[in-house]
Amino acid sequence: MKIEILTWTNNSIGNYYLDDFVLRNLSNPTPEPEPEPTTSTAPTNAPISSPTPVATPTATPTATASPTPVPTPVTPTPLPFYNEKVSLDVVRAIAEKANLVQSVTFKDVPEGALFEKTIKLATKLGIVKGYADGSFRTDATVTRAEFAAMLVKALGLEPAGNANFKDAKGHWAENEIMALKSSGIINGYLDGTFKPNQSITKAEIVSMLSKVINTTSIPKPSKFNDVSGSWAESAIDTLSDIGIVNGTGEGSFRPQANATRLESLLMIMRLLNISLGLSLDIE
Repeated sequence: MKIEILTWTNNSIGNYYLDDFVLRNLSNPTPEPEPEPTTSTAPTNAPISSPTPVATPTATPTATASPTPVPTPVTPTPLPFYNEKVSLDVVRAIAEKANLVQSVTFKDVPEGALFEKTIKLATKLGIVKGYADGSFRTDATVTRAEFAAMLVKALGLEPAGNANFKDAKGHWAENEIMALKSSGIINGYLDGTFKPNQSITKAEIVSMLSKVINTTSIPKPSKFNDVSGSWAESAIDTLSDIGIVNGTGEGSFRPQANATRLESLLMIMRLLNISLGLSLDIE
């Protein structure tokens, strides 16, 4: 603000007058410039920047370890009891027909005798016959031709081709011998003979039976004290494990002994019984 100093002048009248300068200034005061209004600039609202969203990291899935596949053990398909030389269906059919046949009684095999059931069933199956006098003769020896006939009837084998044995032509058991030869069950001797009328040994029987079944040869201690070194040792031990052959009370087998009718028949009947699930009523 501007402050004016006023000067009073005494005139002759005794009155005080303001100096003309002052009056002039008072009558025409210099206007006080008005302050220019300060324009209040409204603050520009700066745009509020939105916060940059922080990207949520995508969780990397933890790889699940695939379990190492465990190979499924391959269970081998069990082989049939008989090999391709023998048909189990034919053997079953023979066993079923026996149910329709009347049993035969032998005067030297009394009821309740040891192996009576086996002998009677064998006759019903047509494997053996008795003698004209009504006897069976369990202890009689068996020829190679007789055993060939027994085995062929038990397994239902059919002859095919020629036996090619010079001493089998015209023989009563020629067809049976031909059936065993064509099936690979017998080979004969080096001189081209079969010797059909020669007594058969227990080792020879075991050899024939082992050629009609599927076996896995696993070396095991022999159950018998007299088969070590025998040409049929492996077959004897295998058929013993299966239950087809038994030894004597002394722990021997006597492989080179001539087989009796009962011994021959028991080995064949045990073979049939095992193949048929032990369904035969024997022993």
